[in-house]
Amino acid sequence: MDATVIIKQFNSTRTGIDTIAYLENAINVGYKLPVNDLYTCSFRLPADDPKASYITPTSLVEIWDNGEYIALYLVDTIQEATDDSGHYLDVSCTHVRKFLQRRVLYSITMTTLYQKTDCHMNGLTTE
Repeated sequence: MDATVIIKQFNSTRTGIDTIAYLENAINVGYKLPVNDLYTCSFRLPADDPKASYITPTSLVEIWDNGEYIALYLVDTIQEATDDSGHYLDVSCTHVRKFLQRRVLYSITMTTLYQKTDCHMNGLTTE
């Protein structure tokens, strides 16, 4: 596998996504594309890599494998690890669909709560 890891983030107006860094030193890049479940990926980056600072809990990670686009992920966990060969950051990610589902479910909940509150304010009941 010749995977490329690219760090992205939403732009300041949240109307698009900007490329922030190409992680040339990422190792142990892996991904899973299960049926009927969220895709996941993980990789390891030397902690002293100058681009390590770009990996945050709000970062987006794009994976390419041998020139083929795999998916866009959202960072889940960033853990520091040390082994015989050095100090690393182990990064785990979940497909961006998880983020979108969270946003949609939150919007539906807020809309439902607003409508119920509005109905009760007008003396109506929703039942």
